[in-house]
Amino acid sequence: MPGYMLLDYYMGYGNAMYRAEKYQEAIPLLEKAVNLSKVRGDMETENHNNRLLLDSYHRTDRMKAAKELLPRYNMIIDSVIHGKSIRESIASHIRYETEKVEQENSLLTAGIALRNSVIRTYTIGTIASILFILLLATWFWNRHRSLKLHHQLDEKELEITSIRLDKKEKELKRILESRHELHEHNQELLRQLAEIQTSNQSGSELNKLMETLSPTMLTPKEEAEFRVAFSGIYSTALIRLRDVCPNITKNEELLCMLILLNQSTEEIARILGIASASVTRIRYRLRPKLNIPEKASLDAEIKRIMKE
Repeated sequence: MPGYMLLDYYMGYGNAMYRAEKYQEAIPLLEKAVNLSKVRGDMETENHNNRLLLDSYHRTDRMKAAKELLPRYNMIIDSVIHGKSIRESIASHIRYETEKVEQENSLLTAGIALRNSVIRTYTIGTIASILFILLLATWFWNRHRSLKLHHQLDEKELEITSIRLDKKEKELKRILESRHELHEHNQELLRQLAEIQTSNQSGSELNKLMETLSPTMLTPKEEAEFRVAFSGIYSTALIRLRDVCPNITKNEELLCMLILLNQSTEEIARILGIASASVTRIRYRLRPKLNIPEKASLDAEIKRIMKE
């Protein structure tokens, strides 16, 4: 039977005898267990069996054997206690080192986590800043493009409006020039008429000359064309004039329109085919209608009303 099995046998059987208070039977079993423990160098097992053996010696009055066993028992106890103390010290040191390592690992883990958090925060902040800059740049680019397109459209509209205004101004100028040409033609015919009357020429020639005289007033068609061209340039002028004077006549409107176009009294008379005195009378009637003081300039006040 192997040694460890014998040790277990003697120790177990000896312990059983000891618990049964059969100390005489327990002593040889415990002595063999102590000897086998010595051989194996198992001081803790030997100490356990020595304690039972020493108590059995006392109970059986074998004081000499107890006295011989006591030094060994004390030595083993000291060794066991010292070893236990060393083991506890080592275990404590190991626990301390383990805790220290764990703390260091915790600190290192926390540091790594903090660094990762900082890096993540900076990364997110950088990405957010880049996206914000890109969005801002895109917004500015789109705004610049939109403003540029609006500017181009405004320029195009201004160009188109300018062309339309030029066209309407030319139309007004054409109408006014045609009235001037008509007036000059009639003046020449009147001069020839005066010469015929002076020279007492035949009545047939006089009648033929009278037939060539053209009407000097604006025809309804010419007046309509003139008003359309004028409204294209001064779209709200007549509306303002009628707001100030709701009962204004068409001839008075024509007079105000020609004044706004910087036409003099003589030019207005030629255009409308009436005498300058008739123009003066119309101007005189307009002053109270428009509530214009006598000392104020009629032309300036009419322009102010129609351009406000």
